[in-house]
Amino acid sequence: MGFSENAPPCNRAACFAYADGGCRVLTDTHFKRGCPFFKDAEAKKAEDVLCGQRAEMWKNSRKKRKLQF
Repeated sequence: MGFSENAPPCNRAACFAYADGGCRVLTDTHFKRGCPFFKDAEAKKAEDVLCGQRAEMWKNSRKKRKLQF
């Protein structure tokens, strides 16, 4: 994952993207409400596991389709 070069200010230290008072993922942190992208490290890890499982399922389905032809 690429990180933002200029980390805009952020005060959500529990977020996976927080570093040294800024957000290393977004380029702008001005929202009318709270950050819609906030995710703590535990939730991010769970999401990464699910994404990995979906990627494996996709790879396996591609392999099966190639074998059918």
